[in-house]
Amino acid sequence: MGKITFSNLPKSINQGTPYYYADLHMDLEDSYTIKNNFNQIPEINDFKLDYDINAIANSLRNLFTTTPGEKILNPEYGLDLRRFLFEPATVEIANLIRREIYAQVSTFEPRVKLTSVNITILEDVNEYDITIYMDIPALNINNVSFFGTLNSDGYIFRS
Repeated sequence: MGKITFSNLPKSINQGTPYYYADLHMDLEDSYTIKNNFNQIPEINDFKLDYDINAIANSLRNLFTTTPGEKILNPEYGLDLRRFLFEPATVEIANLIRREIYAQVSTFEPRVKLTSVNITILEDVNEYDITIYMDIPALNINNVSFFGTLNSDGYIFRS
């Protein structure tokens, strides 16, 4: 049976690390660390970590881009925003999207407290601009916002 070992993950917050949350970075990148010191075997690290607010942002990206049923071990996980893609862009659909976001984020991302979900309807192009405002109590951070667009390509996070 295969084995994956993560040897350079940070220790928990109780052991003195400066981070409260840590998570694997979701995008694969070509960044390598090669140690060439005497008597050491070269090591290639093909993953990196995100901490605190970046770890939470990764989790939210994952939640927004996963459809329920895609995660076999957690079939309820994800937002089913794709079902709204070919519906007319209306206030009623925007309210359904808002309710779905509140329900799933409160269920699957307990580290944040949503304060507001603003949805701008772009009727001409049948899209929704979605801005999520939240607080992160454990980090003592308030009024963080994430912005994205729901369109025919799915949900796309914007910077």
